[in-house]
This record gives sequence, C-alpha cells and structure tokens, in this order.
Amino acid sequence: MNVFRNAMLLSLGVAVLISCSDLRRSSLPEAYVRAERLAVSKPDSALRVLEGIDTMKIGSYERATYRIIKILADYNSYAPEISQTQLKECTDYFLSGNDRQRRALSHYLIAVIENDYLKGSKAKVCDELKRGCREVEGTGDHNLASLLFLRYGVEMYGRKWYDSAIEALEKSYQEAVDGDYRVTQVTALINIAQSWMFKGDADKNYDKAIEYALLAVDTAERYGLRDSYSKAMNSLSSCYSRAGDFDNALECARKATEMSEELLRSGVRKEPVRHIALADAYRKVGKADSAIFYAAMDTASTLNPITRASATQLLYIVYNELLHESDSAMKYITSYNRQKENLLKAQENDKVVSNEVAMEQDESRERVRGILAVTLSVIIALLVVALLIFVLMRRILRRKESNLGEQSLRIERQSEEIREKSEEIARKSEEIERKSAVIEEKTERLHEVLLEKDELIAGLRERPRYLSDGEGEAIVRAVDRACDGYCANLAKAHPELTAANLRMLALVKLGFTTGQIAVMEGISPSSVTKAKQRLKSKVGDK
Repeated sequence: MNVFRNAMLLSLGVAVLISCSDLRRSSLPEAYVRAERLAVSKPDSALRVLEGIDTMKIGSYERATYRIIKILADYNSYAPEISQTQLKECTDYFLSGNDRQRRALSHYLIAVIENDYLKGSKAKVCDELKRGCREVEGTGDHNLASLLFLRYGVEMYGRKWYDSAIEALEKSYQEAVDGDYRVTQVTALINIAQSWMFKGDADKNYDKAIEYALLAVDTAERYGLRDSYSKAMNSLSSCYSRAGDFDNALECARKATEMSEELLRSGVRKEPVRHIALADAYRKVGKADSAIFYAAMDTASTLNPITRASATQLLYIVYNELLHESDSAMKYITSYNRQKENLLKAQENDKVVSNEVAMEQDESRERVRGILAVTLSVIIALLVVALLIFVLMRRILRRKESNLGEQSLRIERQSEEIREKSEEIARKSEEIERKSAVIEEKTERLHEVLLEKDELIAGLRERPRYLSDGEGEAIVRAVDRACDGYCANLAKAHPELTAANLRMLALVKLGFTTGQIAVMEGISPSSVTKAKQRLKSKVGDK
C-alpha cells in the first residue's frame, strides 16, 4: 500500500513539474514561439524575428530561450561560428531545469556543435545524442525527435553498429512522418538503406537496402524534393552496385547526376556536382572512356580534397584494371598517394589547432574563474562591512543610503565589465577556429578564377582543339595567376625551358589527359608521353 502511494505521489510530482514547464513555455511572447518554429526549416527568417526582440528588458528564462533559439537558427543557417560562451550559458540553464523538450534541445545542440564546429570527442557527441533521445520521447516535438534520432543513427552507422543505427533511424523516420517533416523522412530512409547495405553480404540485407532506397526515391519524388531525389538515387545506385546489378546502378547514377546538374543550372544547388558515383558505375559495366571522363571532371573541379582523391584513385583503377596502361596508372596512383598524404597532414594540423584552441579556452576559463572569485570576495566583504555599519551606526547608515546606492551601482557596472571581458576572451579563442577556413576559402577562390571563369580553359575541357601560340601563352598566364606563379617559378629555376615546355607543363598542371594534350599540341599521344618524360627529368615531380 505504501509503495503504491509513493508511486502515485512520484507520478503526480513529475506531472506537476512537466505542466509547470509547459505553462512557462506557453507564456512566452509570440515572437519567441514563431522564431523557434522557423529555426530549423527557415533559420534566416527566425534570425530576423529574433532581431526584433529587445534583450535589454527580459528575464533569465527569456534570455536563455532567446539564446538557445538563436544558436539553433545559426547552426541551421551554417553560421561560420557559434558563441561557446552563450551555448554553455543557455544549455546549463535548461539542463538544470525540468523542461524535457529544452533539455533534449540542449543535448542536441551540444552534440552537433561539438561534432561540426569543434571536431571534438566522438564519445561525447554520442553520449549527448543518446541523452537527448531519451529526453525527447513523449514531448510531442516530432521535429526535434526526428533530428536527434537521425544524428544518433548516423553516429552509430559511422561506428559500424548497424543494428543500433537502423533502430534509431527507423524512429527518426516515424517521428518525421508524424510531424510531416519530408526532407528528414528521405534522409532517414537513405541512411537506413546504407546501414542495411553495409550490414553484411547476405542477399536479404541487399534486398532490404534496395527496398528502403526505393522508398526514399518514391518519397522524394512524391513531395517534389529534387535535391533529396538526387541523393536518394545515388543511394539506390550504391545498393544496386553492391548487389551486383550494375546496369540498374548505372541508370540510377545517371539520373542522380542529371538532377544535380539541373539543380546547379537553375541556381537551387550551390555546390559543384560530384560525378564519382556515375564514374564508378561506368567502371563496373566496363565502359572505361565514360568512367575516365566523369572521374576527370571531379579531379579538375573545386570539390573538396576527399572527393578529388577518390576520383584520382578511381582513374588509377580504370587505367590499371580495364585499360592496362601502366604509365597512366602509375601517374594516378602517385597522385592519389600524394593527395592522401596531404589529407593526413591536414588532419594532423586540425588536431594541433584544436588542441591550441582547447588550451586557450582552458586558460580563458581559469582567468574568468579568478576574476569571478575576486569579485565575489569583494562583494562579500562589502556586505559584511555594511552589516556591521548597520548594527553599530544605524542612524548614520540611514543618512548614507544614497552613497551605498551609488556604491551598489558601481559594483553592478564592474560586474558588467567583467562579463564583457569574459566574452571578449571567448571571442579571441574562437578566432583560431576561423583561420583554417579563411585559408581554405582563399585557395578555393583562386581555383574558381582559373577553372570556372577562364573561358579558354573551360572550352578546351569541353572540346579539345589545336592551340595557337597566343592561346598557349594565355593558358600559361592563367596557371601562374591561380597557382602562385607556377610556370614563372619553373622558368626561373630552369632557364633552359622553352615556351613550348612551359605550355606543356601548364596543360599537365590543369589535369588534361594525354589524348587531350595531343590534340591541343598537334602531336601524337606517344609524343606527348615522351615530352612529359623529358620534362620530368628536367624539373622533377613539380
């Protein structure tokens, strides 16, 4: 009987706490509600709504709510930086409270920012996502639930825990269906298909993978989600390929690429189209020329270095296994190994930068703690003195109340100054994180100038033809502009190099094939190969 009574009292207490949280959230002004509703699907609109809120006249609950919504909107609008100080302040506030939806949202934001911005501990990311999944169930927030289970499923997939991944991703899909979040539905289905595909070599697993990939394609097509349709088709292509159905794999890859290129032309898609899946599909059906054509597009574009490395590796496989051209195969495997080494070095540099940032953040926190400790000591001392004065000289204290008021105001100003200094320290810590992005952006811009805006080079990639002397010189100049004086530096180091030599080096640097260079130089492919070998003996692998 006592056990039953205690259980009832506990249930009643939990219900009261939840209802209090819901009541407090329901009392928020409409601007907060509207901004939170838009923070995921239309983050830019959410940020505009938040700009209209006067943050100088709000309490602690409203301030924490304002900050967590802003951070969510910043994250979904791909903001270059997120204030770690504000993230900690608002998540600490909600994690110590009784609002399960806000606790779940806090765990989600800590996880995704730790993973996407700080490149931190995967264990911490998984732990935060797992806690968020537990908190969000039963809150009725289908959007947040679908996002939490989706990210947790993806993390499990990355660890090759495919059963756990499938379980979480199926929950994400169901939550997205319940909330009518269509893009998340397709994304969850794609990841379920990939999990089944990599789970094992059994035919039934491949059948499951194809089943979910087809459902993803149908869902994207039904809702008119063209970008999601392209991604779903790529996933279906991978599933067919894994199952040995290369003809269907090729057809799906072709449809995915066509849709991506259409979206790029219409301005819906901003990032360059990746052709690696289509190139690999052509390889698997034995069409070497088409495989080389599409793989070369990825090696010559401004895609990320991982995609370029994958395309280079694919070119090696085609030349080695399909065409049995050892010279070309050796060229691409050498390039691939060099790119892989650069990627490993970049990863190591990222780790060093992350460690430096972490050390600086630790130092900043220690400085802040010291400042706060001193401030607290000063305040306590002042309070003690005030109490003594009140006990011993009550009459005098009354006459000096105005002075004490001014003193309190000064203390408040000092506290505000300390807070501003703390935020400044945090901003300095975050500056380090932007350095790598700035360097990468500058490098990518140079390549864009060469590969996207130079009409001569773009035309030659599409349709190689014989080059005049003037066009050859223009190509050399273009390479020098984009690659920090590449040809000019070689000419200075090797005065014996002729204008024809420099033109050949520029064409090789641009990634043109032996056949393409032969057309542009008006010589045979074998002559191009010999010319490359002579130049290599002169300048080395530069």
